Amino acid sequence: MKQTLPELFGQELATVIAALIGSPATAAPGAAPVSGDGWSITVDTDAAARGSWTVVVDAEGASALTAAIMGLTGDVPPTAVADTLREAIRQTVSALSLLDAAGGLELRAGEVAPHAAADPGAGATTLVVSCPAVSVPVTITIAGEIDLTAVPAGSPAGPPADAPKATDSELHATPAASERLDAILDIELPLIVRFGRTELPLRTLAHLGPGSLIDLGRSADDPVDLLVSNRVVARGEVVVVGGNYGVRVLDVVSPRERARSMEA
Repeated sequence: MKQTLPELFGQELATVIAALIGSPATAAPGAAPVSGDGWSITVDTDAAARGSWTVVVDAEGASALTAAIMGLTGDVPPTAVADTLREAIRQTVSALSLLDAAGGLELRAGEVAPHAAADPGAGATTLVVSCPAVSVPVTITIAGEIDLTAVPAGSPAGPPADAPKATDSELHATPAASERLDAILDIELPLIVRFGRTELPLRTLAHLGPGSLIDLGRSADDPVDLLVSNRVVARGEVVVVGGNYGVRVLDVVSPRERARSMEA
């Protein structure tokens, strides 16, 4: 059965949520679009004239998701909701860019902002992501269209200018491609958080002992590096999650750079 690009987005988002929480998540078609207040984020591509999406997440589901991921109880700060949605959707579009259905384009997610109730218009896709660890389902509405067949000016690749354009509904991932991607995404990689580094003379190293102090030349509030295969893939700030130290991601490198890190 063919799947539209928004439907594939929902599947990838469920995969990201499952990885962040450590509990299985599923995406299914929703009966009605997000009607109340929520959060919105724009998704576009690395080429001009491709169109864009507006992804809207319902406020209650977004808060419940943030609480589950960050181990929060009580009221969830809006800044925490925005940060959580930003990272989850950026990881989702990065994974979506690797699918055959993306046509080789790099999808990009913008900033998360509060969204007032509005009619998404005809053709919008609504999905519901459910996870046992999240107290309520998360409803997502994707409005707009991304055309994956328009050829950038001066590009030698792609279909002829007069070729009929395929829309989201005509695109789907082949079973073989999905199986290959699933196998790759199941590979576990060591993630290292680097607080700081310095160089010491051998004489100093030889005299290290309990109580020795090492100046890393950085503030406790400076971002830390997240490394895979000794390559920086993201930067973030140290936080406390459920009584344990964690890292809130503030910035990530491009999907291509992350792929190179995994290949190393």
